[in-house]
Amino acid sequence: MARAVKKDRSTEKRSESRGAPKGFHGASIKLVGVPLYQFKLRDTSENGASILVKEDSFMLNYLEVGQKLNINFSSDLESDHNGDFKIEIVHITKVDEGRYKGHYLVGVKILDKEDTS
Repeated sequence: MARAVKKDRSTEKRSESRGAPKGFHGASIKLVGVPLYQFKLRDTSENGASILVKEDSFMLNYLEVGQKLNINFSSDLESDHNGDFKIEIVHITKVDEGRYKGHYLVGVKILDKEDTS
């Protein structure tokens, strides 16, 4: 699978400002034939998020840039980021230093909120 690994993190290339989620903020993905996988979110914006994935996680084998899939966001404080969403993976970036060293940031763009009613 093609994985875009960007090592130069000196220039911010995202078009929206992002902020650290407040309170509990996570996401889960269920793929066919793969157990439910839960993630922590590093930051969120109105139309996207960065998901933390450990570098030795089997789930990295199932994620690729350009992939569209369903994800469930859950938050105890931010109601706009609760529920099922259709997303597209826009980057997978290895973190080489700092608090999240040993992880990948998977940047996702929210395409649509799924109607569960």
